[in-house]
Amino acid sequence: MYKLVDISQMPMKYLVRSFIILILLWKSTLSIAQEQTPDSLLINYKDAITDSAQLESLRQILNYWKYFPSDSTIYYSKALIKKSVETDQLSKAYKGYYWLTNTMTNLGYSDSTIYFAFQGLNLFKSDTTYLYPQSILLLIIGEEYRAIEKFEEALKYLNQAWELSQKSSRPESQVGIANRIAACYHESREHDLALYWADSSLKLGAVYNNSSYVLKSLDIKASVLRDQGKLEEALKLFKTAFENADNEIMKIGTLNNIASTYIKLEDFQKVVEFAQTSFEMS
Repeated sequence: MYKLVDISQMPMKYLVRSFIILILLWKSTLSIAQEQTPDSLLINYKDAITDSAQLESLRQILNYWKYFPSDSTIYYSKALIKKSVETDQLSKAYKGYYWLTNTMTNLGYSDSTIYFAFQGLNLFKSDTTYLYPQSILLLIIGEEYRAIEKFEEALKYLNQAWELSQKSSRPESQVGIANRIAACYHESREHDLALYWADSSLKLGAVYNNSSYVLKSLDIKASVLRDQGKLEEALKLFKTAFENADNEIMKIGTLNNIASTYIKLEDFQKVVEFAQTSFEMS
């Protein structure tokens, strides 16, 4: 049985992370969401007669509200979970838990994220068919602990996620899990392990064509090299990450990392150049 662990306060950087996630979701999906009408989706749900039709309607409703983390997202995520369990269609319950926990994180309710992730784990753990949902829920728990700098707890659940991902039918999840383990070791200043897991994520990202996590892993590896004083190597990787970044948030973060590396090199003309570029993009 998985235990619920109580979490108290959330540092400011965690709130900033949640805000950035909300902005990215809004910018990338607003145009899609505006094409749908929540009232018409709700009418479809109320008119649905069969269990399958109700589940599909709940999925469509949630597909709208997931773009706007709110009480509505929470309500329909729970409704999807409840209906899926009642009709013994657990594969659909996973989607409810995924968006419920992500919504709790985005709204800043870390303890609720942990609670519902454990609830989902207890639902899925008895069936080896659901190794992938278990691995993702463990990843979510580990990421919550990492965000509040409880690194030992974070690694405990991230390593469990890694083990399950190797047995699941969707091994591509290993890319993100390896990246989050690398981030955990980087933030806890365990440089060798951070480099090992960043390299693992980079290799897996190339295999599964996951450019997003490849860039994140490049950023982690470059940050570790900078911390180790290998500044020219770090700059090369940061610049590669910047050239391949596909959104402004990532570009700005990488520019700031480049500027901070030039500070260590005492090349203040370059510091000003990259800091100015970052400011203009903000």
